[in-house]
This record gives sequence, C-alpha cells and structure tokens, in this order.
Amino acid sequence: DEIDRIEVVEGPASAVYGPNAVSGVINIITKTPEQLQGGKVTYTGGERSTQQGSLLYGKKDGPVAYRLNGGWSSANQFDHASSLGTEAGLFNGLVSYDLSDNSGISLSGGFNNYNSLNSVNGFGLWVDKGLTSFTQADAHYKGLRLRTYWNGARPSPPSDLVSGPSN
Repeated sequence: DEIDRIEVVEGPASAVYGPNAVSGVINIITKTPEQLQGGKVTYTGGERSTQQGSLLYGKKDGPVAYRLNGGWSSANQFDHASSLGTEAGLFNGLVSYDLSDNSGISLSGGFNNYNSLNSVNGFGLWVDKGLTSFTQADAHYKGLRLRTYWNGARPSPPSDLVSGPSN
C-alpha cells in the first residue's frame, strides 16, 4: 500500500547507488504524503492462519507533511498447519518541512520486529528472531541533496535446532 513504483536498474549503477551496485539495483519508491492525503486500513486472511494487516496515513498541510505506517503479519508452518511459522510487526514514519519552493528537510525512521521458523534442505528447523531499524535525514536545496542514514539489526543468537535433520 505504501509503494508508488519500483524501478529496476540493470547493470553496474555504482555512480548513483554506491559501490555495491555491481549487477543492478531494485529501487522501491514509496508514496509521498501528498499522494496519500488520508488513510488506508487493510486486512488479509487465508489458509494456515495467514493474517496481514496495516494502517497507512499521510497528509500534507502547508509546508509540513507526514506519513505513518504500521502493520503486522503472521502465518503458520507449511508442514504443521497448527504451529506458528512466522510473525512480524513494523512501524515507520516520515515528517518533512518545506523551507521554500526549492528547499526542504525531512526525517524518517522505523523498525521491524520479526520471529520466523526456518529450515535449510533437511538440516532441521531453527528460530530466527530480532529487530531491524533505520533512521534517515534528508535536506535538499535546488539540485543538491544531502542524506544521512543509519541501519541497525539486532538479531537474537540462533536458537538450538527445534528439530533435527529430516530423512
């Protein structure tokens, strides 16, 4: 619900996206508060107790714009339909201020809390859980744009195998 468009840049793109963009880049562009101008609530449910819900709200009022998004998802295991397989919750937000017609500043941040049961080709099951988060500050003036960001991940140490190798 928050995605405006997805750009796929094939081939080396290090001049624009950094030195690790060797094979290409998938750039996901989110909707601006001006595009949202209101809220949206979604809920989806399905087999194996699959549930997903979100709340998205954005607005621009004069020079101030903001966007808030929160959501969760959960699903049971494929092999054991009555046991939880994955669950996650997220929240992110953005606030921006137009200093003039050609300059402005913004601050955004968010987190994702996850808990997932994983397996690799019969080597057993283990629980992967933790918290990822980000903060980003932007400033622009005419054609010049400055950006600073911080990404963090705080995974819990992998737990012991929930079950051993399968036959």
